[in-house]
Formats: sequence, C-alpha cells, structure tokens
Amino acid sequence: MHPTLGVVCLSLTNSTVKTTSVSANYNKTRGRSAKQRQSKTQRHRSPPDFQPEIAVGTVIRYKASQAITSGQIQVSDLLRSYFIATTSTIGYSILAAVKVKRVEVWGAMASDLSPITVSVEFNSDGVETGARKVSHSDSSMGVTPAFVSAKPVKDSIAGKWQGENSTQNLFLVTCSANSIMDIHVTLVFKNDEDPSGNFGISGAVAGKLYCRKVATYFIPIGRAYL
Repeated sequence: MHPTLGVVCLSLTNSTVKTTSVSANYNKTRGRSAKQRQSKTQRHRSPPDFQPEIAVGTVIRYKASQAITSGQIQVSDLLRSYFIATTSTIGYSILAAVKVKRVEVWGAMASDLSPITVSVEFNSDGVETGARKVSHSDSSMGVTPAFVSAKPVKDSIAGKWQGENSTQNLFLVTCSANSIMDIHVTLVFKNDEDPSGNFGISGAVAGKLYCRKVATYFIPIGRAYL
C-alpha cells in the first residue's frame, strides 16, 4: 500500500468515527432535553396536593408539683395543652391532633442524696396491633440525677396520631416532686372544625391563650396556665 494513501485512509477513518460520535452525543442530549421538558410540563400541569392544616413540632416543658407514681398521661391532656378562654369559665382547644415523638424526665434530687427513680412506660395497643408495653427507668446515684429519654415504640398508642375524639392513655410517668418533664410532640391545629373540645375552667381572661396542666400535677413552664 502506498504510504500516502495509507495516511489518507487513516485520516478519513478517524474523521468518520469522530463525526459518528458527535452525532450520537447530539441525539442523546436532544433526547434528554425533550424528556426533561416533558417531565416539567407534566409536573406543573396541575397543582400538587395541599394540606391546609398547620402542623408544628415543639417541646412542652412541665414541672411536677408532687411526687408521682404511675401518673397517667392521656390524649386529652396534650390536646388541651394549648387553648383559648372563650369566657372566664370555658376553654376552647385549638388542637385537632397530636403525636408524641419523645418524652424526657429529669428527676429532682433528694436533699440527703438518697436514690430516687424516674420512669416512663408507653402503653400497648393490644387490641389493634399488639405492640408491647415498654418501660424506661433510671435511678440517681450520689450527685448524678436520674434521667430518662424515651421514644414511643412503633405501633404503640403514643407512637400514633391521636385526634380529639380519642380517649386513649398514652404513657405512665413516675418521678419525684419538682422533676422536669419535656414532651416532644407534633401538634396539628384546628382548621375551622366544630368547637367540640370545649371544657370547664375557672379564673380565665376571655380571649387569652393558656396552657393546661397535665393530669393536674404537671405544671407548664414558661406559659400562662390554668
């Protein structure tokens, strides 16, 4: 083969490969662009699902006014944690649903440093899911206070959303007087529902927002309460 012709053939071959490669890349890019345009068009063809209710994650802190043994915390206690006084004797809950994320309890130390115990026990939902009861506890040792940080068991009552018609018991708390309890919750505010959550109060100022005691012996900290 003539050396010159060989060079020419090689040059033509390389040119053909490059042309084919560029053409293939162009077609792929063009195809991707068309799919992306189509995807965007489909995504914005109609408005996405919209939830008008306001949901807020927060921590509600309480102080134990007395020593408590297996104090029951109910759904109604948390749904009434925020309410508006419509009159001096009637409170209106502004919450429609609640879900417990975590419960933390710090046990107040005894003056003589004798051991004290704190515990949180989540109730089971044996009728529906068979979730077992789980208890978390800790005891103080010397100057080290008792502390429990507990998350609801999957499928337990506290681990599920609970509405204002629920009469379920969520969990039990045992602690010494002056102990601190933080309840981490997600709250859903009412969206123009019927005010069926009215309940009796006393000494309120009409139109004022209050926090409610939990089980009468847990006092809210940092908020006006009744």
